[in-house]
Parts: sequence; structure tokens; C-alpha cells
Amino acid sequence: MQNEIKQLTGLRGVAAIVVAIAHFNFSSISFFKFIAFHNESVDLFFCLSAFTLCIVYKPDHQSLNFKNYFASRFARIYPLYILTLIASTILCFKLKIYGFDSYTFESGIFEFIKQALLINALPFFSGIHWNPPAWSLSVEFFCYCFIFPVFFIFKNTPLTTNSAIRFLTILLLCATSAYYTTHFFNPDISTPGHPPANITVHSALIIRGVLLFTAGWLTYESFTKRDWLFIASQKYKNCIFTLIVIILIAKYLNKIPGSVLFFLWPILILTLLDEQFWLSKFLSTRLMHQVGLISYSVYLWHFPIKLIIEHYHLQSKIRLAIFIPSVLTLTIVVSIISYYLFEKTQRDKLKHFLQNI
Repeated sequence: MQNEIKQLTGLRGVAAIVVAIAHFNFSSISFFKFIAFHNESVDLFFCLSAFTLCIVYKPDHQSLNFKNYFASRFARIYPLYILTLIASTILCFKLKIYGFDSYTFESGIFEFIKQALLINALPFFSGIHWNPPAWSLSVEFFCYCFIFPVFFIFKNTPLTTNSAIRFLTILLLCATSAYYTTHFFNPDISTPGHPPANITVHSALIIRGVLLFTAGWLTYESFTKRDWLFIASQKYKNCIFTLIVIILIAKYLNKIPGSVLFFLWPILILTLLDEQFWLSKFLSTRLMHQVGLISYSVYLWHFPIKLIIEHYHLQSKIRLAIFIPSVLTLTIVVSIISYYLFEKTQRDKLKHFLQNI
């Protein structure tokens, strides 16, 4: 199997679009409210990230060249991250939002440095981000540096060799993450002006990230071992898809918390590995694959676009039927330009530079 699994790239694209739609406040329309699993999409990102990293670096039977690995990961996320952070900083300053006028020069510089160093979403730091969705990058980078290398140490333990222990661990990881998200996660935690109430609330960010990232690794182990969970996921793929739809309906009706979806993310990944599954075929189409390729740009650019729209009250000036497709089209166009003219080129240049130091 190739390092890239196109249907999983497409799935990442769907998740990024869902996040963007939610932040553009389209939830007044029933369909958009139905697919508003944007908070849970971030946890899908963590799970997908670990799984796809395992596909590339194969912790079950290879050693890790940390220099090349770190160069690749840093180059993957940082150029676009710092560009959008700078853009968001300028916007917040120019538009006088998020209480920017309350910062002193020193406190503003200190806040920017924490964000630039990708440490602001870690416990004991502010949690504030001037591009709020990017809090997950702080957590993901932590997982890159300190969690993923640990997987290579545990390659011959019961976690990887015993299917029952592996399944129960996945279940425990998802349950713990769902509990923390339901009881402690504050969706405004990364927005300036909304600091967390206590360290437990703040820690929910890193806890949910690490837990679902680890679940992604064990999902990979299930796939490589072709265990009963993998076989069941392949056999009952339509039932699994139906169950996800039922959960979305129940969430839409406020009957259950969206964090129930955490239990389905590892199984969904295993389900989509069947290339003959209709959903896999759809997500691996050229269109959906392209959406997946620009998903990182969509994730980081949509909020600066939202800030401009809200500042100039464009949503109230344009008919909703025209506004929604216009905003989504603008976000996708900006993301395409960003991906091909900046993200992709700068990633490759930085990776080559770091690997040859």
C-alpha cells in the first residue's frame, strides 16, 4: 500500500470543510447544523494524523530517523502556520478585535512568541490563539515530538501483539477523551478574552489530542495485524456508516453529546481502507482528494476570512443563498492558491534545508 491513502486524504478534507462551515455560523440552516461535528473533527484529525504517520514510518518494524522525521513534520506544518499567525495578528491589530488594544507592547510580543513556538495550547500557558482553530497545531506538534517516537518503543508489547488488549485500550482512550471533552472542554478556550477557568479545563486540549493520537497508532496496529476489529470494520462498513448518521441525528436533536463520535473514528478509518466501499471510492475521487490536499490551508485560512467578513458585516448585506456558496468558494480559492504557491513549495524547501543541516 502507498504511503498516501487517498480516501483518508479526502476524509481529512471533509473534516476541514465541516470546521470552516461551523465557524462561518451557517448553523441556522438545518443541514449545516446536522453536520456541525466540527469539535469532534479535530479529534478525527489527531487519530488520522497518527495513523498516516504510522503508514509512512512503520513503527511496528522500523526504527525512527528522528532528524529526518522532525524535519519532515516541522516543514509540513510550520510555514503555513506562521504565515497565518502573522496574517491573523495583523488583522486583529488593524480591526481592533479580541481586545487587541488592551495589550501592552511587551505582553503582545510575549503572546505572539508563545504562539510562534507552538506552546500556547499546552498546560500552564495562556491557551489564547489569534487564529483560534490553530490551537490543535500546538497539541499536534507536541504529539509529533513526544508521543509518536514512544510508539517505536512499544512495538513488541501486548498493546501491539494482543488484539483484545489493543481493542480495550482503544476503547479506554476514546472513552477518556470523550469524558474530558464533554465535561471540561471549553470551545472558547483559544479565543482571546476567554481564558480557561482552571488547569483542568486547559489540560483538556492536550489530553484529548494525546489520547486520540494514541488511538490512531493502535488503529494502525489493528490494520497491520488484520485482527478481528479490522475484519469486523470491513465486514460491517455500511452498518458503521449508518451508525455515524444515527449519532449525528441524535446530536442534532441534542439527545447525545457529539463526543460519542470519538468511539467511531478509529473504526471509520479501518472501514475506509476497503477501496471497494462506496464511501472510500467517493472520498478518493479526484475532487475529494484535491479537497483533502488543501485541507490544511482551509483549516488555517478560513478564520482570518471569517474575521474580515464579520468586521464588515458582509453576512447581513448579502442574501444567504448567495453568501454561503460565495464564502465557501472564496475559502477554497484562497486555500488552493496558498497550497500550490506557498504551502507545498515552502514545505519542500524547508524539509530539504533541515535534513541537510
